[in-house]
Amino acid sequence: AVGVGVGVGMRRCGSYFYRRLMSAQAPLSGYMVPGRACLRTYKTFSQNRSLSSNSEDDNEGLPSPSSSFDFLRKYNIQPYLDKLIEKHNQYEEKMNAIHESGEYDGDFAKNSKLFSKSLTIVEKINAYREASKELSDLKEMQLTEGDEDMRSMIAEELKGAIVEMETSEKAMIDVIVPQDEADDASAIVEIRAGAGGAEAALFAADLLRVYVLYAQRRAWKVQELDRSASSSVGDDYGLKEISFSVSGQDVFGALKYETGVHRVQRVPATESAGRIHTSTATVVIMPHAQEVDIEVHERDIKMDTFRAGGAGGQHVNKTDSAVRLTHIPTGVIVACQSERSQHRNRDVAMKVLKSKIYQLEQERLHSERKEQKRGLIGYNPGARSERIRTYNYPQDRVTDHRIGYRTSLDDVMNGSGLEDIIQTLRQHYNLQHLMEMLEG
Repeated sequence: AVGVGVGVGMRRCGSYFYRRLMSAQAPLSGYMVPGRACLRTYKTFSQNRSLSSNSEDDNEGLPSPSSSFDFLRKYNIQPYLDKLIEKHNQYEEKMNAIHESGEYDGDFAKNSKLFSKSLTIVEKINAYREASKELSDLKEMQLTEGDEDMRSMIAEELKGAIVEMETSEKAMIDVIVPQDEADDASAIVEIRAGAGGAEAALFAADLLRVYVLYAQRRAWKVQELDRSASSSVGDDYGLKEISFSVSGQDVFGALKYETGVHRVQRVPATESAGRIHTSTATVVIMPHAQEVDIEVHERDIKMDTFRAGGAGGQHVNKTDSAVRLTHIPTGVIVACQSERSQHRNRDVAMKVLKSKIYQLEQERLHSERKEQKRGLIGYNPGARSERIRTYNYPQDRVTDHRIGYRTSLDDVMNGSGLEDIIQTLRQHYNLQHLMEMLEG
């Protein structure tokens, strides 16, 4: 019988090949890499033996270990993983007790959410530990193997095994790091033209298009809140500033890494001499503040109304439907003219105002902890003074300076390449956050 793996097919047939495989290992040059639990089938084994007679060194062509590999080699995270599993078991006991008693009180929804999240964590931990166990088995298989053909075949399995382990590690790290409580919230995005005049305004409009396209890919809802066109290039092209809300799942958790100064290097359309200009735009991402997040008293708010501007319509430039709110204690000012009624504009402006006050409070807390987070510049995306990214048009390249990540400009500008940058940033900061926790 031919099975789908060493643990099934080869053990079942009791072949000589199974006994040889289970006593072998490949040297890994100090890599802490994963291995698959088995080679695929007896048939594949036979084919590989005949094809690998001229194979080169076992380690040749192996992928390099990722930063997560290096991190997990330095830190012993097993005790921390055990604590997470223990916490999940406690949630499970609570849920079982609730089901047995039939008393689904106000804590049921909270416990159910905690149990669901902890279950996902445990599944990722188990997948990571299983991959580690498979690696150990594969290394043992090649440890005493003297047949060169056999060693070559196992080395081929190791190539795919490394990729498989990287995936399981990244997935685990993404869930075991405690998340910001605002990560699941929707977000308010503000884009402002910076240095560079008309070219900066055009770049601000380009960034707006990138985020709208990215939101569409993520099935998020985008609603414009306020817009100020640049007089130097006209309403149809450049933007002095714009604010909009993005609603959906994991919005702030993904977009928070976009906060900062974005720089563009390109030849403007108005440049007759073909010189490359450098311009900037500032992006600020704020979580939607819920009622429980921040308390804003009506007595602290001053409201002004004015006539909305922009495209035509019976309410535009004819009624005082636009609203401007000023929070007197902090001096924060927001305006909204996207809705047809003054009442609706006030509701939207109030949400933006709360989000800005919430963001100010978060920045204050971050400032207090700044010295304790030495070396983690950019960890809290509230730091606006950092130049985080450069969009280089002549070289068709986008570079994120926080992590040295480079990718195709065209991919980023059409919305597809932004996901890779965001996920890479997430992994980077998750590793740093986990390092802080383990170092205590």
